[in-house]
Amino acid sequence: MTTDIPTWRETITVRDYETDFNGRWKPSSFFRLMQLVAGNQSTSIGFNFYELMDRGMAWVLSRVRINIEEFPKIDERILYHTWLNGVQQKLFFIREFDITTIDGKRLARATTASILIDPHNR
Repeated sequence: MTTDIPTWRETITVRDYETDFNGRWKPSSFFRLMQLVAGNQSTSIGFNFYELMDRGMAWVLSRVRINIEEFPKIDERILYHTWLNGVQQKLFFIREFDITTIDGKRLARATTASILIDPHNR
């Protein structure tokens, strides 16, 4: 499936409160930033959280697959790159993530599957 929605890139700096006692990013930080970056892309194309709720819709994350190759350190700048990758089984909207250092070294790769629901009727 091709899409006219452009890929989205954001540069993020690893904060000290997002790390463990060794100064490495916690796994939960990968997930939190995936949600933030996907939300920012959705907002950029006119589908932010509040606009969807006004239309009686909400995104619900159904599945996540992530392969973390390396954990960045405090103050390291990383690049989140995300894009929509079609629909599976007429239900799941697939989103891909590529998370790298600024110089292109891969830190993680992830795929999510979300569904669009009416939060009041489900």
